[in-house]
Amino acid sequence: MKTLFIIRHAETEWGSKTNLDFDRELTSKGKEDANWAGKVMSHYCPKPDLFISSSAIRAKSTANAISKFIRNEIVDFDKEIYDADLGKIVDIVGKTESKVKSLVLVGHNPTLTQLVDRLSNISVNGIPPAGIVMLELEIDSWDEIAYKTGKLIFFKKPQEELT
Repeated sequence: MKTLFIIRHAETEWGSKTNLDFDRELTSKGKEDANWAGKVMSHYCPKPDLFISSSAIRAKSTANAISKFIRNEIVDFDKEIYDADLGKIVDIVGKTESKVKSLVLVGHNPTLTQLVDRLSNISVNGIPPAGIVMLELEIDSWDEIAYKTGKLIFFKKPQEELT
């Protein structure tokens, strides 16, 4: 059994100083929502085995905010997550070492929503900024990740209660 937490980056500005999508920063609401996500993660997974994130500024900021609330301050930033399609995200997750039981992934839509819909028993119809999905996967090794191997445990949206 493996546990996968899928978190979309928090709300961002529409543009960036460099005019590059990669460099977009969080809004003040996005910063609040990233802190909320950290509180949720501290409640449900206070010490994940591995924490990976897109290296885009908005995802890094979200991941760094979350890491302050959990006992895993080391975030692995992976540039490939930024523009990954569904197949690439499945490959990235599938290359995780077997000893990892709980994995946190911070990234971008539409790929994260596609990942949840592919792996889980239901469709979430879009993960909002700072939304968190928890899946339990009926696998022993991450390279066994496949269609409908996961069960949706929860889908939290920003500012929802922790219960």
